[in-house]
Amino acid sequence: MVESMNRIMKELKNNKAFNYIIMLSAVITLIISLMGGCLFFFYYSTIYDDYTTANDEYLSSIVNRHENDIQIITDIVSQIGISDTITEFKLNEKPLISIEVEQQLHQYFSVSQFFEQIFLLFHEDTYLYNNSTSVQIDRFMDSGVVLEDTTKEEMKSLLYSEERGLKVLKEQEIKGYLVQKYNGTDSKAVTFFIPIAPKYEATVMFVVGNSYYDTLLASQEEKRETYIVYENEVIIKRGSLEIDDDSIVELLSKNKEADEVTIQNEKYYATIQQGESGITYCTLQSVSVFHKKILYNRWIYLFFLLFVSMPAAIAMIILTKKAADRVRKISTLLNEDKNTEYGLDKIENGILALIENNIEVKNASRSLGKSRLIGKFIRGEYNDRASLIEAGKLVGLHLEKKYFVVALLGDRGNSNASEVYGMMTSKFHEDRIIDGYGINLVSHNQSLLVFFGDETEDLKKQLKKVFEIGKEMCEDTIMSISEYHTEIEEASQAYLEADTAFDNRFLVDNSDIICFADINGKEVDNRLPDMYMPVLKNAIRSGSEEKIADAVHEICSYLQSRQQSLLSFRMLYNDILQVLIREWRPSDSSFKHFYSVFTLSQCLTVKDFSDLLCEACIMLIGNVKNDENTEQSKMETAVEYMMGHFHNPDLTMGFLAEYLKMSAVTLSVEFKNYMEMSPSEYLTLLRMEKAKELLKETEKRIKEISIAVGYEDDHVFMRRFKKYTGKTPAQFRNEFLENNKQ
Repeated sequence: MVESMNRIMKELKNNKAFNYIIMLSAVITLIISLMGGCLFFFYYSTIYDDYTTANDEYLSSIVNRHENDIQIITDIVSQIGISDTITEFKLNEKPLISIEVEQQLHQYFSVSQFFEQIFLLFHEDTYLYNNSTSVQIDRFMDSGVVLEDTTKEEMKSLLYSEERGLKVLKEQEIKGYLVQKYNGTDSKAVTFFIPIAPKYEATVMFVVGNSYYDTLLASQEEKRETYIVYENEVIIKRGSLEIDDDSIVELLSKNKEADEVTIQNEKYYATIQQGESGITYCTLQSVSVFHKKILYNRWIYLFFLLFVSMPAAIAMIILTKKAADRVRKISTLLNEDKNTEYGLDKIENGILALIENNIEVKNASRSLGKSRLIGKFIRGEYNDRASLIEAGKLVGLHLEKKYFVVALLGDRGNSNASEVYGMMTSKFHEDRIIDGYGINLVSHNQSLLVFFGDETEDLKKQLKKVFEIGKEMCEDTIMSISEYHTEIEEASQAYLEADTAFDNRFLVDNSDIICFADINGKEVDNRLPDMYMPVLKNAIRSGSEEKIADAVHEICSYLQSRQQSLLSFRMLYNDILQVLIREWRPSDSSFKHFYSVFTLSQCLTVKDFSDLLCEACIMLIGNVKNDENTEQSKMETAVEYMMGHFHNPDLTMGFLAEYLKMSAVTLSVEFKNYMEMSPSEYLTLLRMEKAKELLKETEKRIKEISIAVGYEDDHVFMRRFKKYTGKTPAQFRNEFLENNKQ
């Protein structure tokens, strides 16, 4: 038997199969060991990430909700400060006003899920007001609201304090007949005090019951405690840990971010976030929770390693055999010498040929990608420098440069035009100082090149080299360039500058590069007063082609009155169209074909510009309607009501809020989200546009027009009109009549 085994082992050694098995076993063992180590590291990291992420997400949810509620009570105080209803008074002098105060406070109280009670105190008065009653200050502190750890003197100083900013009393026992009447079952409360700006002669007090914080800080995790700290004092805490408040305050003074900390010889993972209100939020969880999870699953991990070891070994053997078979097949395909078993040299040569072919395909693809990038860059489709740089890397362009300049070359009349263009673009890649690329504008019979560089002198040298190549190949080469720009948002403007310079080729010496800076004698003003864009946007939202035409006509009239140059028209119209595109983002691909900066460069008259802008706005109407379908119906009602009643002088935000059965604060926020302007700004827009219409189409006096658009005082109307249009009503009417005569 022994001899038989020795004979088998000897045969295996002679056939080298034994050595192969040993080597393969060693490799598989090494692979499994490495895989086991990697899996353990991955498992450990995953559990730890889940542990820390759970703490971060838990605290973030608390911060988001609590900060939102703090912002709500801050907004309430601000609203009280500017309210026409709640004004400073004394109860003994004006007792009936207290009813209006209670009604106003009831609106805030009825929608609150944060505070249990709200109290208002005017410092000149001796009464506090809430949503249901008024109470004398001494009675309030003696029996109305009594805090266990706060004396009457401390409470009184906070109520009468004229210092700015939020003041907070930590959670404590609360009693009193007002608490029993309005606060339900809450036995503890946190109290917030906020003075009313700008005089700080009144204070609003908010009482937040402990049930709110029981819900907010609830957690199913073991060994966790959560703290809310303000001005180095723990005002709220919930959890199962027994850590004194001083240790938490000391921890927060040393740590501002999440980290592992040691408190009383115990390790914890501390998650810390700072709220915009100045409140600090912290949650602690013992690191032993993480270690427990690791130990709990260690046997699963070991079993998994054992489970995959044997199948992995078998799989490696099978894969090795399959790989060897594939190599033999490839060698047979590429090698004519059938006696060579593997033909590795032939395989290598075949692969090299495939790589060379792939490189040629990639180069052609990169050239196309570069051309597309330059086209998108000139059309202003890159919103920031980072996206441009990233797109450049994908096609082999290094665009991390400070300056760029746009160049235009005219038709060279040369049969070797493509060769010349190739020689020019190759100049970009001689070094890394300058980079860029170009495109052929077939419809314009031009070539466009964009150069990127960190120094203007380097750009000038490169431009000179490219121009000299053009002159060598074709004497009548004409080249114009824009100014040197740093902001990528000015790409379209740079093209228009180069195009303007190119249009002057018959008026200047074109034997050298034509620079926009040399031919531009007047500073380009492409700023449009703020009043025109809201009118145009509103016309698009209305879906009325007639209103769109009127708004565009006013823009053109303004530009004509300023005697703007052709370049100013093009740059301004490009800015207007870019604003509209960014706001409504038309999904129809035909819109991009309809409008681009290259289309704009072909506009030569005011009518060209007017037609282009009108058609673009009309095409956007469909997108606007789709957006409006998703807005809240109440805001649509608000807009319709304001359009039908803007002539009413009593129309105010408070009146409109009451009509819509919502608070003025909610109306202001939702209306601005819907219309991108406040209700008062929209009301002014409606009134001013109607006033302009009456000044143009009627002979009514200024006083009559003032009353017709909702202003009882014509002096107030004239001031508002001049601020809106830059002209008095009389000047506006006279200028309109003079233009009609001409």
